[in-house]
Amino acid sequence: MFSSGYEPVNPTVLISSKEEWQKAMKTAIRVMLLCDGVALLPDWKKSKGAKIEAKLACELGLDVREAKDWK
Repeated sequence: MFSSGYEPVNPTVLISSKEEWQKAMKTAIRVMLLCDGVALLPDWKKSKGAKIEAKLACELGLDVREAKDWK
């Protein structure tokens, strides 16, 4: 748990490494929508999926910040 009181959720623990990208993204987005915000990892801009998640989260009004800024 972060000192801010939030409990991090990592959707990759719910997704098999053998999962097709589109299906994995659907799962990750469903999980993200249940959260209060999104913590962006340092190299998030190198990930197609992370860029989609960040844009969608911003558009939906979720709190989106670098992971270090959640602490």
